[in-house]
Amino acid sequence: MLHSADDEGKKLRRVLSSLIDKSTTRNHLLQIHAYLAALGLRENGFLITKFLNACANVGETRYARQVFDEFPDPYVFLWNAVIRGYAKHNLFDAAVRLYSRMQMARVSPDCFTFPHVLKACGEMLSLRVGKFVHGQIFRRGFHDDVFVQNGLVAMYCKCGEVELARVVFEGLSDRTVVSWTSVISGCSQNGQSMEALRLFSQMRLCSNVRPDWIALVSVLKAYADLDDLNQGKSVHACVIKMGLEVEQDLVVTLTAMYARSGQVGTARSSELASVECDDIWACKAWISGERFGAFQNNDS
Repeated sequence: MLHSADDEGKKLRRVLSSLIDKSTTRNHLLQIHAYLAALGLRENGFLITKFLNACANVGETRYARQVFDEFPDPYVFLWNAVIRGYAKHNLFDAAVRLYSRMQMARVSPDCFTFPHVLKACGEMLSLRVGKFVHGQIFRRGFHDDVFVQNGLVAMYCKCGEVELARVVFEGLSDRTVVSWTSVISGCSQNGQSMEALRLFSQMRLCSNVRPDWIALVSVLKAYADLDDLNQGKSVHACVIKMGLEVEQDLVVTLTAMYARSGQVGTARSSELASVECDDIWACKAWISGERFGAFQNNDS
């Protein structure tokens, strides 16, 4: 009988877990939360953590916070779920404030906490808080965690501290595509085009790392800033070879690169012309290209 009751309890939790995963609206969440309350499971950490993540996935950050605040003595996974939700929906100040409250509650952050907090610091350009979090990462022994370190690289780049980002990057024993992309993008965005291209060349020598579209956007921007259209064209060929020619951000960057070189016709006659311009930045890039081309024609 005892085993039977235990099996039924496990089966019920699996069913509820599946329902939470399939939730797509606030109404779904309200119904599930009512079930949890009726079954006395509102303090089941596993189910409530999943519930908080489901809230974040459908944008119900306030509801997630309400459920979180009702949970007695929440542990790290619950804190992470709410912080993640805030960061996911650009509520960066709320994410940092909840992290601060987590510290006051003497709950130790883990490797899943820091990337979301670092993202919030970077988006807020809060270098002071970012450095404080970096210190905590070091003290708590997460200096070898690649996901946490990638977060640090991205945060320092966002805050314009490329040299600090490089220090973190150089200390990485396992450099993933995210590591390379973060530091390359950081250099490109902060006016260090030559350094971005040097790092990209190093990246291409790594047999286990394949550039993604984000890295290619940064490389194209660097070549555009250096007015090196020939190399930019070689990257365009790489984009086509990788099947990324319909990626919207690449379309915008390629169009802008050709426009700066006065070769809007090249952009129009290439694969770019077949991409629907359904993004405001893509439209602006086309318009800028037309104006730049007209200016060059009049000037000549």
